[in-house]
Amino acid sequence: MIYAPNTVPGYGFKKIHILKRSHSISTTGRSMPEKYKDSGKWFWGILAAASPKDIELYRQNQHPVTHTIVQHGTIETADEENLLYVEGDGAYSVSVKPSPKGIDTTMIYHVEERRDLNERIEWNCSGDGGQDKNSNSAENAEGC
Repeated sequence: MIYAPNTVPGYGFKKIHILKRSHSISTTGRSMPEKYKDSGKWFWGILAAASPKDIELYRQNQHPVTHTIVQHGTIETADEENLLYVEGDGAYSVSVKPSPKGIDTTMIYHVEERRDLNERIEWNCSGDGGQDKNSNSAENAEGC
């Protein structure tokens, strides 16, 4: 972990994976349930509960918000259609992605907790001779 000396255990920077939505169509032409696949991109960030002011503000704009994620740096960024997986905390859908002052030195994501999507995540882990192992278990993110 980075910058760990001045934080309470469990409240420091965490590894956050960016998951992309994938669509598929069955052989009969019907839409299949959406899956979220590991894009291989991640960043360091801090997860915090959203303030009551933010919850009310975004609820009025039809964007439910439960938490805020502050990203360290902007090398890898997520879009509104992405899902963010915080190791040890679960999946969060991006509701709003404002860039503070437009300078792109840090990103703030207003997200909604989505525990119902954990079983729709496909992790691509390298191992066993370089073959990809797909698993629908969100607990495998830390082993990738």
